Amino acid sequence: MVERIAPGGRALLRAPGGVVFARGGLPGERVRVRIERAARGVRHGVVVEVLEPSADRVAPDCALHPRCGGCDLLDLAETARAAVKLDIVRDALARIGKLDQPTVERALRPMRSLGPGDDGTRRRASVVLSGGHATFSAPDSHERVPIDRCPALHPTLERGLAALAAARGPDGLRAHLACDDREGAVLAVERDAGLARGFVDAGGRGAAVTSTDEAFGDPSLVGEVSSGAWPCRSDAGVFAQATRFGGGAIRDEVLRAAALAPGERVLELFSGSGHLTIPLVAAGAVVDAVEGDARAVRFCRDNVALLAAGGGAIGDAAARATVRCAHIDDDLRWRDAPDVVVADPPRTGFPALAPLTARLTPRRFVLVSCDPATGARDLAALLARGRRLATLVPIDAFPRTSHVEWVAALD
Repeated sequence: MVERIAPGGRALLRAPGGVVFARGGLPGERVRVRIERAARGVRHGVVVEVLEPSADRVAPDCALHPRCGGCDLLDLAETARAAVKLDIVRDALARIGKLDQPTVERALRPMRSLGPGDDGTRRRASVVLSGGHATFSAPDSHERVPIDRCPALHPTLERGLAALAAARGPDGLRAHLACDDREGAVLAVERDAGLARGFVDAGGRGAAVTSTDEAFGDPSLVGEVSSGAWPCRSDAGVFAQATRFGGGAIRDEVLRAAALAPGERVLELFSGSGHLTIPLVAAGAVVDAVEGDARAVRFCRDNVALLAAGGGAIGDAAARATVRCAHIDDDLRWRDAPDVVVADPPRTGFPALAPLTARLTPRRFVLVSCDPATGARDLAALLARGRRLATLVPIDAFPRTSHVEWVAALD
């Protein structure tokens, strides 16, 4: 019987011989599993038959499920998905973060979920070209699944898939698509100016070649998904939140967790193109933003400069901000002792956090995590140095999947 859904969307079963992780089962179901491999005493497989289905099992709304690895909770009723995600969060905090249940329940806040008017569609997607098609990954394999339409994508991105296919790029090339509120999708590729030009000719609004800084059409993204009332410019080649709801929820919870007083100093790590830098500056903080991607740093500097040019209190705060390109590790230096540290690392988390914190004494850390396992590991590093978990807000940024993000505050 399936015990629960584990991080990554796999069903966890306890069978004779040990733990099994399987694709396709839901909590409470009796299933038959075909074992595909074993590693470190754990078996991995796929559900081949559901013997006793859950009352929450539904028909998926995508014909490519489960061949496509994108949306792993389509078999589960929407009303049951939040509980599964909260269980994933609790499990990671207990098993990896080593937090006891009273501490978890005291800090855990209600999950931020889609409200009326939020469609939850992705405004960013990365695909690989294969056989004249844009493709997503199949689960647990190198197989590619051709994608012509996708219910998880904003309609503008779906039209971008068609333009990308028409451009006929080389097999194996990774392409990044994105859109804002304007007409037309934009593209970023590391190489192949011919593909970029063909994408625009086929109806895309713009394309950027990141290795050469070539641009075709208008590849810019403006006011993208998480910048609130202040413009945030970027393109499809730099990181930003993939859904409007997710970006806005993370921004709001970071500001709430930071609880900034005007003039406080913020060290922001993994700042990207400014999706959190801009709201932090607009809140009156003196921000020292650090990012390892040189292209993202250029966008972030331009975005902060636009705020500074606007004058007023926000312009003054922007004029005092610094944005720099640096490797974020235990040798990192900062301008002034920060009052608050905000970090929004990639899925791999922040391994350098523990040694770095030996030299940091802010009143509060605010950590954004897009992976419960690495996020819990990073929390454990701070807790081991005497910090206390004050609040943790889960965010359901991708409602069709087991993916869950959070914003945690530590004193």
